[in-house]
Amino acid sequence: MLQVTDIHLDMEYEEGSVANCNLELCCRKLSDDDLIPVKPTLAGHYGSIGKCDANIETVRAFASKAKELNPDYIMFTGDNIAHNVWDVTQDEVIRATRMQIDAIQEKFGLDTPIYPALGNHEKAPVDEFHGDESELLYGLADIFKPYLTNDAYETFREFGYYSMIVKDNLRIVSINCLLCDSFNFHLLYDYKQTKAMFTWLEKVLSDAEKNGEIVHIMNHIPMVNSQHTIQCTWRFKILMDRYQNIIRGVFSGHSHSEYLYMIHEYYNETIPSHVNYVCSGLTTYSEYQPSFRIYLVDKKELYVQDFIQYRMNLSESNKKKEPIWFIPYTASNLFNVISLNDIESISKYNITPEYIQHKYTDLPGSEDRGKDEKTRHNEQCIYDNDNMVDAAKCLGTSVFSKDFFYYVLNKLSFKWAK
Repeated sequence: MLQVTDIHLDMEYEEGSVANCNLELCCRKLSDDDLIPVKPTLAGHYGSIGKCDANIETVRAFASKAKELNPDYIMFTGDNIAHNVWDVTQDEVIRATRMQIDAIQEKFGLDTPIYPALGNHEKAPVDEFHGDESELLYGLADIFKPYLTNDAYETFREFGYYSMIVKDNLRIVSINCLLCDSFNFHLLYDYKQTKAMFTWLEKVLSDAEKNGEIVHIMNHIPMVNSQHTIQCTWRFKILMDRYQNIIRGVFSGHSHSEYLYMIHEYYNETIPSHVNYVCSGLTTYSEYQPSFRIYLVDKKELYVQDFIQYRMNLSESNKKKEPIWFIPYTASNLFNVISLNDIESISKYNITPEYIQHKYTDLPGSEDRGKDEKTRHNEQCIYDNDNMVDAAKCLGTSVFSKDFFYYVLNKLSFKWAK
């Protein structure tokens, strides 16, 4: 199966425009000369590293490569619109998503299913999901309707989450991350929709167990990311603990970088139970190279055997105006295991400079990050701790850090546990 995430399509991207402007989003037409630096760099054909998002050529290049790889299906895990969050409309989110799916369908037709998960940027204004969200959900559900069962379509259209059998006895469950988003300030006073999602999820997992199904969970924000509420993380862990016999993995995006989270049993934090796979995106925003991932899944037991990371060499691709993809690593080689089902061995992994280099999508200079002892310590904290509280303790988070701000937001929402 193939995962593509965080495309962040900029429909106003302009090749040859200034890529290193002084605005929050560059690679667009500028009207104010004062915002152009003395030595401008120009936006490339397939994107530019920095404060620029993906353009439609990036998406077309991805679709061509993906078609060569011939996946059984595509996990489309969210954040489809550019980072100009101050003026994005809901209609623009729908249009950007439609453009991306049209570009993929030009290569695949309707033969290869595309299964979506909502990203936090799908909502305009960003993160704030509450009450009647029919404009967003109706628009997105209609785009993906050809790939969803009737029940999955109706559930996605109404709530933003769904589940369905995709192959043999494999069931995917797509979670609405906006109901677990610590920047969704509506959750500070009204969490009925979140509670309803977990009630639904428990029922789905219970029925799957009775029916002898295996479950893969898709979401956008990783369950132990600082933007994922602690309350949701605890509830996920309880359900994953109870149904660890049928859940074979969690697949996320959001961070634009790539790494693994180890998920441990709820009642015994020393025992690893699952892996949360986090994939980097197609956008170049935050200084990453366009990336996507192929997972190789055991046909019988449906666990992830390995994954192969694909990366665009952006500088060479822009020079030649031809997409150049390469494989920087496979997971089995990086973690030195025969299969990613060997969770015990993966949980004992000591962070290496190579791991950190790949996390930052192998940009020139990314290998230097791993040589710093503090960086390796911090990455180990993130890798080993599957909740924000323990990770913050390990990191030595200060009251002035961004993570502490997330921590405060989570403390304010604790009451919904009751």
